[in-house]
Amino acid sequence: MEDCCVLGYLVPNREVLRTVFNNSDSPKKDKASDEFQPMMIAFTNILNSVSDNKDCNSRMHSEDKMINWNCSKIAKIIKQMRNYPEASACYMRAFVSPESWTILTAQSEDNEDLNDYENYLWAAMPMLHDIPFNKVKLPNKATRQKVKKMMKMLQEEYKFMSDEKRALVLKWVKQRIIQNYFNCTMKPPLDPRFPGRGETNKTEGRKGTTEPLKSCNSTLKWLDYEKLLMIGRYLFHLAPKDIDSISKDQFCKYIDSGKLRMAAKMHPSLALKLHQRFQECFNGEEVAKNLDKLGALACYSPNVPELNPDLSRKLLSQLSDCDEDEHPRVRQIKRRLVESVASTLGAIRELVKLGNSVTYFPEKQLSMISLKELGGLGKNPAVMFSRGQAHTLVKKMLGKIKCDMKLGKELTDLQSVVRALPICVFTHVKFAEILNDKETLMNISKRMTRGQMKALLQALRENMDPTEVVNKLDGPLLRSISLTYLAKAEITSLEQVAGKTWRKAQAIYLVKKLYDMKLLRFRGLHSLLQGVTCMMIDEVLDSDILDMVRDITETPQWLSRWQVACAVRRLVRACEAKGPDYFQTITKEELDEIPTLLLSHFPPSKLKDLPDAVCSVFLDKMEVADLRSLPPRSPSRIALTERALLCLEVTNEEMSRLGPLLAEVETSKLRLMAPDVLMSILQAMATRQHLPRQHKANLTQLVTHVFGNPSEWSPETMEKVGCLILLDDVATAALPNKPWMKDILQFLRHCLPRPSKALRQRIFDLITTASNTAREKKDADDSGIDNDDGRGSSDSKTAEEPTLEMLEELREGVIFLPAERLRQMTKETFSVAVDMLGDITDYRVEQLTELVTKAVEAFGPVAQMSDVVVMQLKCITQGFSDEDLKKLPFTMEVLEEISYCRWSQSQVETIWRTAAKSINVKQLGDAEIASLSQFICAMNFSELESINIKNLKEALDTLGEIECPIEFLKKLKILLVSAFGEPEQWPGTLIYDAGIVMAALDEKEFLPLKPPVFLFLRESSIPLIPHGVFASLTISQLEALGPWNAERITSEQLDSLTDDQRAAVERSLSGSVQDRTSIYAGAPLLWVEGISAFLKPLLSLLLGFLLL
Repeated sequence: MEDCCVLGYLVPNREVLRTVFNNSDSPKKDKASDEFQPMMIAFTNILNSVSDNKDCNSRMHSEDKMINWNCSKIAKIIKQMRNYPEASACYMRAFVSPESWTILTAQSEDNEDLNDYENYLWAAMPMLHDIPFNKVKLPNKATRQKVKKMMKMLQEEYKFMSDEKRALVLKWVKQRIIQNYFNCTMKPPLDPRFPGRGETNKTEGRKGTTEPLKSCNSTLKWLDYEKLLMIGRYLFHLAPKDIDSISKDQFCKYIDSGKLRMAAKMHPSLALKLHQRFQECFNGEEVAKNLDKLGALACYSPNVPELNPDLSRKLLSQLSDCDEDEHPRVRQIKRRLVESVASTLGAIRELVKLGNSVTYFPEKQLSMISLKELGGLGKNPAVMFSRGQAHTLVKKMLGKIKCDMKLGKELTDLQSVVRALPICVFTHVKFAEILNDKETLMNISKRMTRGQMKALLQALRENMDPTEVVNKLDGPLLRSISLTYLAKAEITSLEQVAGKTWRKAQAIYLVKKLYDMKLLRFRGLHSLLQGVTCMMIDEVLDSDILDMVRDITETPQWLSRWQVACAVRRLVRACEAKGPDYFQTITKEELDEIPTLLLSHFPPSKLKDLPDAVCSVFLDKMEVADLRSLPPRSPSRIALTERALLCLEVTNEEMSRLGPLLAEVETSKLRLMAPDVLMSILQAMATRQHLPRQHKANLTQLVTHVFGNPSEWSPETMEKVGCLILLDDVATAALPNKPWMKDILQFLRHCLPRPSKALRQRIFDLITTASNTAREKKDADDSGIDNDDGRGSSDSKTAEEPTLEMLEELREGVIFLPAERLRQMTKETFSVAVDMLGDITDYRVEQLTELVTKAVEAFGPVAQMSDVVVMQLKCITQGFSDEDLKKLPFTMEVLEEISYCRWSQSQVETIWRTAAKSINVKQLGDAEIASLSQFICAMNFSELESINIKNLKEALDTLGEIECPIEFLKKLKILLVSAFGEPEQWPGTLIYDAGIVMAALDEKEFLPLKPPVFLFLRESSIPLIPHGVFASLTISQLEALGPWNAERITSEQLDSLTDDQRAAVERSLSGSVQDRTSIYAGAPLLWVEGISAFLKPLLSLLLGFLLL
């Protein structure tokens, strides 16, 4: 019901309620009829909780469990609800949604009226939004008509579903189709040796008897046009072999209907199979004429023939929703199509309407399009223009840019190119014209640089009340507000600041302020959760603990590990206040009330105490648990795994119920599983992003043992378990050069939080090999020579020349190109690809040498390069000599654009000295300080000292993120001490914003810091602390670092510690800190507990999975 409140819907009035609960078309009675009276009362109580709180974030009272539901009553109520618009029916629909879903999925006689069935489906939809995938229960019995109606509803829910839910729906509808239309089953029969595996396949026979279902023929053609329509978008989750079960005429009928025109993601092997079937439907030139029917398949197009402007425009419309990072080949296709469309002026005007495809226009052609023809292109925030294109368009739309020009509503037309405006323009913005346009402000702030945002905020500070600014801003602009300015705003309620996205230091300040004003509550804090301390959690009354933990875990993305640990400690204490044996006698209902996030952080002894009677609930929770916040070395990981394995023995359920804990099971135990069980386990593990480091090598060996040598795998196998192979660099490098391998590896990049160098190198090899082969084939075709000898000719000059298509597909993979190949790049190719090449940060020296040579060829001598050219070159400028760097125009905008590149300290100093010639340091505002970024590191103390301290405070949040040499950080620390006092007096807000500057504190300054403030140290500051200073930290301080910070400790720092200090670091890494230190302001983290007594032999469980 919170969703109804968030949407702004008013609770239904009494007249509406009387009509609905009287089951009458006119509200003549003053109260509901007797049979509906209990439901009316319960629903009214819930509505009263909404009205009384007047806040969507307040927990709504629920009495639905006490209602004696009746199918016929609900059917009548729903029928009445549907007579009202969504705004009036929303709360009532949410009220009956859970029970409606229960009725739909109950295994009862299939005798419901179809109209009632449709009403139940309508009412049940809200329930599906929040239900976890492992609790989605679909009916085992349903007639053909009911399956169609159910699928119609599930089609509407598709976009809200996780991949796990979609897979469940597809499995269900396939089973229902096969059983209803063919009276057979593809399920494996029940194996008497393994009671928990397989199924008894029975169907209703005559006179209510059950008869076993026969097994279907493996070649059963179960799909046709009608069933494809029923499946809808779930088609994109089929296996390629399922597509083979459709006859040609039925598949072509589906294609011809245009039903494939829908956005969806799919596995590359399925896309390839669908493409093959698509081409079977058309002969020769007919394929090109029907490309507009590809729909989502367009993103996976292996190749596109030459098309005329009209067909090119149609295909471009199909490509508009493709993610170019996931489908890099789409860039090549779009560029070719744009070139085709741009061949006629009329088509150019039409192309402007196609959104982001216009970014493939050359800058010269963009400058030729009139303002009228450009239309609202600048208003479209989804269009990502290159740096060169953006500057061209800004010049076209505004003419000569002057710092004193005053923009207001004009910014609405510049949303997609706002980054090209100079910083000084934003200090004169007519804010009154845009401040109320929240959508435009949000869109432009997402594109603005930090310097631009600080400049705009400077204008707001000088002309508006801080409270009004805070009330109206959100997003990146709000997060850029300094703490000193935020402190001037009048905060009078939680509602005033809840629901916005704050950075951590702001959240700490605001939560402390609300706490002091006694206005703090835990529900609906969202990003403000970052500021909740352990002391605040510890003060919650025992009677309110469950509400508190449910409230804070509703938005787990804002919780830190130590906050979770504090909540766990407080919850355990409150539970055991009811009795010391609480967890030994806990019921299913009580365990179900504990949020899964907190349960996964429970100390081992409490997990050991859980009785077998709650195993089903425990496994439900573990199946959907997110263990990413649990420290890798936490003893709770092992305890959770062992408890879950023992629960499997009790419940006789499948290993898939372990969810993410599958990755914690030792491979030696996995090897004892039956082969078919092990296959399914490995496939499930391949979908998990977190895999323990100690298991990775063994897992790779195991997957090879089960599935064979990867060089012999099919595309489908690679998609299913390829993620496990990518854990091993040697195995990744050995993957074969198969035609489909490149696309699947691109698809599997998401497996690793950061793609390994071995994976990036392998993708590079596959792309360049394919590019060379294609080039050689084209050359052979042009010359009439048959060169099909099965070998590449990578040594030829033609093959060595990097094409624009190759570069756009490689992107960051360009770093693997040999310097001599970059030398072969044409000036034209470099000019078009320069923005993409300039974004790459980790070139080798020899590569940069060749690229700067290309830059001079394309843009002329260094001394003649404009600031726009330097921004386009971006990180390529790292290749210029110090003498050449001195010739470049380093404006504030240029400095900020190139600040993300990996400059040496000598280069930083050269660039700063060059830029400083035109900069008055004393007049630097917070916008300019933010724009300088790492180049401020080259300032001497005299320059640094001359900066206005007020502006330095305003820019502190950006300074804290700049990685400068320790000597400079010491200079900056001196300024901060003069501004804020000694570090021991700094609050957590200041410590967090100071960020990396904290690394400059010496032994005497670190010593008086209380352990709780160490939680506010940024991870980036830890490795910069000199090892001698680091060695001076106390045991309590080291324990207080927390797992994230402790992971950043360098080997040199670790070597400088004593044995006791190293033990403290180990406790910090595992998240197991003793209560004795009270380091978390009255709320210690976790407990150090031995778990050896808890680990029991699991042989009896494992034997249940062995083949006899």
